[in-house]
Amino acid sequence: MIERVSKRLNDFVSTDAKVTFLFVILGLALWLGAQLITDSRQIQLIVLFTVGIIIPTLINELRE
Repeated sequence: MIERVSKRLNDFVSTDAKVTFLFVILGLALWLGAQLITDSRQIQLIVLFTVGIIIPTLINELRE
């Protein structure tokens, strides 16, 4: 039963979406960590955008 549900969920969600979701969550965590370490908004935004947007986009493009 669980295997069938898992397979159906995998059919609905693409690998690209999974990679993007993982890096968005990681980016948010690192962004919060950067807020604790530095007060520089520029560094915080660079961390957020690099990990949450740029890296998963590159990974997904290189996979294709």
